[in-house]
Amino acid sequence: MKPLLAALAILLLTGSLAAQEPKKSLPAPEKHTKAPTTSPSTPEAQPASASTPAGKLSCGQCIPSNKPIVKGVDRWSVKTSLPSGSDPAHAKTVAIADFIALVDPPAANEADKLFQQTRIPPFNNSLNVKEGDLVTLKGWLWLVALENDGDYHIQISASPTSGDHCLIVEVPNPDPAFEASPESRPLFQAVRDFLRARTLNQQEPSRCGSVMQHPPYVQVTGQVFFDAHHVGDAKPRGKKCMHAATIWELHPVVDMKFAPKPKP
Repeated sequence: MKPLLAALAILLLTGSLAAQEPKKSLPAPEKHTKAPTTSPSTPEAQPASASTPAGKLSCGQCIPSNKPIVKGVDRWSVKTSLPSGSDPAHAKTVAIADFIALVDPPAANEADKLFQQTRIPPFNNSLNVKEGDLVTLKGWLWLVALENDGDYHIQISASPTSGDHCLIVEVPNPDPAFEASPESRPLFQAVRDFLRARTLNQQEPSRCGSVMQHPPYVQVTGQVFFDAHHVGDAKPRGKKCMHAATIWELHPVVDMKFAPKPKP
């Protein structure tokens, strides 16, 4: 009997001591959250980063336009035609760097008002060219985009590693509703066919800009054109963070083809 009472006393003492010990908290159960699903980014639109202010897009981002493609207005008859007697086979050859460095014409700030229907008159410059002349130059093709006015907007640079500091060249839609030079229609069509077949996998370029993964070296012939509408723009021209280095363009482009790469 005594051993039984002793055992019972030990059990009661152990329970009392356990009740006085602070209870250890159990670890919180591990939370298993579902991984967020993401869709691959596309050339059309990319999500804004945390550093981009709400409602604003960085230079490489774009919301595709849903506007209908319609004929443009600003200096339209000039930029979609060639002077009488123009011969693409006898265009003047210039270096892209020299063309980018071409100075603005006199009264550049007023050119958009003064020369809506006519070409800017000749002026002294290092290349001895004037608006309306045909020139041929070579560079690395970085981007092709479809503009709201139907043009193919093309960005070319002197660098094989960067499309920044580029030259913009454009080729109009050859449809009669868009161009002002019927004799140039086959030339416009040939350039656009070349771009779709040789650089765009037979597709139309993106409205935001189709960027070349491996920029080809091309030779381009087009009319010297001063895009006076953009004089004084606060925002640099150019798509996908590739800023245009000049307001001068080749517009319209009448010939484009691949060219041998320059020697290093």
